[in-house]
Amino acid sequence: MKTFTGVSVLALCAATTPAFAELSPQQVWDEINAYAEIQGYAITAVTEQSGDTLRLSDVTYVIQIPEEEMDISVMMGDLDLIGNGDGSVTMDFPDQSQMIVEISEGGEAGQILIDMGIMNDVIAISGSPENMIFDYTIEKMTLALSDVIEPGGDSLPEGMLSANIALGPIAVKGGMQRMADMLSATQNATYGDLSYNVAFNDPDSDDAGSFTGGFKGIFANSETAMPEGMSFADPLALFQQGFGLIAKMGHAGGSHEFAVTERRGATTGAVSSTSGEFALDLSDAGLTYSVSGSGTKLDLQSHEIPLPISAEMAESGFSLTVPLKSAETPQDAKIEVLLGGFKMADLLWGLFDPAGNLPRDPATISVALDAKVTPFIDLIDIEAMEELERSGEMPGELNSVTLRTLLVEAVGGKISGEGAFTFDNSDLESFDGLPRPEGALDLQVVGANGLIDKMIAMGFVKEGDAMGARMMMGMFAVPGEGEDTLNSKIEVNAEGHVLANGQRLK
Repeated sequence: MKTFTGVSVLALCAATTPAFAELSPQQVWDEINAYAEIQGYAITAVTEQSGDTLRLSDVTYVIQIPEEEMDISVMMGDLDLIGNGDGSVTMDFPDQSQMIVEISEGGEAGQILIDMGIMNDVIAISGSPENMIFDYTIEKMTLALSDVIEPGGDSLPEGMLSANIALGPIAVKGGMQRMADMLSATQNATYGDLSYNVAFNDPDSDDAGSFTGGFKGIFANSETAMPEGMSFADPLALFQQGFGLIAKMGHAGGSHEFAVTERRGATTGAVSSTSGEFALDLSDAGLTYSVSGSGTKLDLQSHEIPLPISAEMAESGFSLTVPLKSAETPQDAKIEVLLGGFKMADLLWGLFDPAGNLPRDPATISVALDAKVTPFIDLIDIEAMEELERSGEMPGELNSVTLRTLLVEAVGGKISGEGAFTFDNSDLESFDGLPRPEGALDLQVVGANGLIDKMIAMGFVKEGDAMGARMMMGMFAVPGEGEDTLNSKIEVNAEGHVLANGQRLK
């Protein structure tokens, strides 16, 4: 999310300003400061009232990170808050300004100077004290690195580092409500297209590089509940007070190219995708996190790799749901992994299969697990987790697992399955300290014998080893319908016996 730092600063100013029946610029500025206090940082500025306009000069955001002994100051320059005479206020940024990011750590401070351009911005704030509405558009926003000043006052050598970012068109609509000691905010935003260009060149060595690319159709939506006086330093108290966040952001395609040179040689590459999405749902009840992408392509050439690498992935994804709060009854948990339609270039296949014995169809791995777990402690309680680490005790217990999806397809073979198990946490003896499972797992394997034959032909597997593998499959599997198909049912009964297709193994 820090990719949109510049835009977030604008969103902060606009989105954090609950309106009054008759909004005045001073009231807007007061609300910005009140919101900053809730968030745990401060905003300062020199104010000057002239008619309906409140000029804010030397606007500075100060963020303190005590655990790192670090202060971060973002100096935004000037902006105007203009009363429109109809109960609304317009925020006006200069077309060109300089943003200064000062990082102070251990008594030493360095600065990053960034030239910021904002074209055709219209930022309107209206509504009521209890239900603020904000609406703004920006045709284009640009950020360009101007200078980096190291602690001690020395700037980086000229030409050593450059960075440019362009973003737009931007359109944001949102609202904010005050309810007792809570502040609730919503935002729906489109950021248009983002492009970037970063380059470095070390004058004292052969190290140099460039990174270019961007994203299309960026969007970001969020709902946030923020208690007054909240502190991120105490996550347990923060969530107990009602903090929550639901967010989703993504893009409609991206492409990136890079080239890095050093004394030993050069590395170049390109990565692209047709879409990507990130989602987060966070509260004291639990965490749900997911990330996905489609149409990913990678091309890489390096002096450290003898051949160029080229690969594609049709779709990919990862999602996780875990409870965070202690409970006396089982809670839902989930995990899903998808790597779908993976393809390698024929040049890479040729390294280990020059004769083309193995099918080169796209490979897929898909796993989905649902579970019931009982947390014994709040997983966001830092002190409780530290004590748990010292004691070596478990943070909770596993009650059940359901394998909803298992699919592995590669080199002409296929493994699929599903199953479910419950766990008796009072029996830790039957399975050497693990809770005793009870349930069944159904598996199907297609093409295993054919794959073994191909591995023998390629010289990867000897006849004797292959015979042992076939005998092992015969112990755990029975012939299924269809050519070269094996089925296996693995069961664990209430007595702790392990069976494969009815034959007892343990």
